[in-house]
Amino acid sequence: MDRSGFDSRWLSELKAKNDIVSVIGGYMPLTRKGKNFWGLCPFHHEKTSSFAVNAIEQYYHCFGCNASGDVIRFVMEMENLDFIDAIKLLADKCGMTMPEYKADENFVKQKKHRERLLALTKAAARHYYANIRTDAGGAALKYLRGRGIDDVTTVKFGLGISLGFEELITDLKKQGFTEKEMLDAGVAVRSDKNGRVYDALFNRLIVPIINGFGDVIAFGGRVLEKTTFAKYKNTGDTLLFNKSENLYNLNLLKKVKQVRGLKYVIMVEGYMDVISMVQAGVENVVASMGTSLTVQQARLIKRYTDTVYISYDGDAAGQKATVRGLDILKAEGLEVMVLKLPEGLDPDEVIRDKGIGAYYRLIDEALPLTEYKLKLAEHGLKDNADSKAKYVNRALTVLASLDTDTERETYLRIVKDKSGVSIDTLKRELFNKTNEVKSLDTFTPDIDETASVDENYEDVDPKYYLYARQVLGALVCGKLIEGEELTPYFKDATHKALYEYVLAKRAGNAVFSVSDVCSEFPDNDEITKIISVSVDEKNGEETLSFNLSKLKEHYLVAEKDALVKEIGAETDPDRKKILMNRLKSLVACKR
Repeated sequence: MDRSGFDSRWLSELKAKNDIVSVIGGYMPLTRKGKNFWGLCPFHHEKTSSFAVNAIEQYYHCFGCNASGDVIRFVMEMENLDFIDAIKLLADKCGMTMPEYKADENFVKQKKHRERLLALTKAAARHYYANIRTDAGGAALKYLRGRGIDDVTTVKFGLGISLGFEELITDLKKQGFTEKEMLDAGVAVRSDKNGRVYDALFNRLIVPIINGFGDVIAFGGRVLEKTTFAKYKNTGDTLLFNKSENLYNLNLLKKVKQVRGLKYVIMVEGYMDVISMVQAGVENVVASMGTSLTVQQARLIKRYTDTVYISYDGDAAGQKATVRGLDILKAEGLEVMVLKLPEGLDPDEVIRDKGIGAYYRLIDEALPLTEYKLKLAEHGLKDNADSKAKYVNRALTVLASLDTDTERETYLRIVKDKSGVSIDTLKRELFNKTNEVKSLDTFTPDIDETASVDENYEDVDPKYYLYARQVLGALVCGKLIEGEELTPYFKDATHKALYEYVLAKRAGNAVFSVSDVCSEFPDNDEITKIISVSVDEKNGEETLSFNLSKLKEHYLVAEKDALVKEIGAETDPDRKKILMNRLKSLVACKR
């Protein structure tokens, strides 16, 4: 048995009888070009084929959204099935009998726990929704109607209310859920004062957060009266939910895409903006739930469209949030347009006060990314030399990040008209500015250190994941690192297990493929990210050497920091001397 719980020979036979090209070809058209088959990616919206299927290695990879995996993973994603059910579907397809299944104990335990938490969040959503129909829930209905939200929309989004500290807890206990499960699902928190468990979103209007598969994974809450508590609050990070990896309204957006497709997606900040806009007929909208945009959220949008309109609040804070997210979206290949909302208004207020027609006019007047940044650079511009010089510096900083001379030339004319500085002078300054920007980076062989990093690991420097995935991806695709033990450098359990798997295969001179790795680590998102790296043709020996050195450096820095803390706390002089010598050795290694 391998980690999947199925006999490895049986699983290999299953894959052999379900050739990945044939299976994927049954879902979408594929065209052979060179050694691969190509088609439009089914996991994100695109016009040019970037989805490749490798018939020899039996895996797929999208060079647009980085989706990767074997035939089993593809069926899981397309049919919304778990690992075992996808296996059953493929076995039925080729007439194979399902063998005895002996799943890894931890895998089964986590799967059952996740299912329990999903059942709990669903029960909590029903509880909150039922509350809003009671006399005690009248305050929530009054608030919603004051915001122009009708009963149909209230039902559509499953809006509800929490009526106290313990009411939800009592109801969930009656349904058989434990306090630990409530804490794990994020619907409850434990008091530091008396240790009692209470509703995490007590006395708030409740907005269920639903993923693309229709599961309630978290909740948002809004206070209805003035209070010292935060106005908005979300469920904290759980096994089901991470705010930085999700967007509000994905479930309805997915339905819109399936019915009539999406030319673009509008991104707003809050739940109420989404709810008001959908009620007004603007259904292609999601909310970032008050966070700065992340790479993961940008990739989610990329699955649905190539164009995104940013529609944050018209105040200064909203504009700053807009700027922070623009480059992340652009880096993922999205065309970015920015709406300029009236000062002090959010999208919800524009629609309520001025009508949906006014909002669509703002969409028509939206600015491309660079033009919007240049508009912001004009802030404070006055008709004097000092002010114009500062404006030119800000504007050229924006243009220095552009990819082509054509783009720079086009926007330079705008800067010339605003500043009165000649084109030739601006070109010289821009040349110097562009070289300054480039010189800030040390040697990084074609690697974007912001585009592939998960930013939500609290205990590990996020760059560790970039370096570790690059090294492991190189190993998976056949590159060698001779004469060195790398196990200590890997902090993630999946990384350690994959490295040991590769070593064991090579020690026995066994041939293995990307498809074999997928089978060994079923339904593992981290493995999928590593495979995305392994199929990247830019991942050559030079890149491997760079990332390996960075991985080692990360390890040494972490060890050094831990030693410094230990030395500071040590009182035994002899022990402290030993630690100091070890620290010197580490510093020497780093040099």
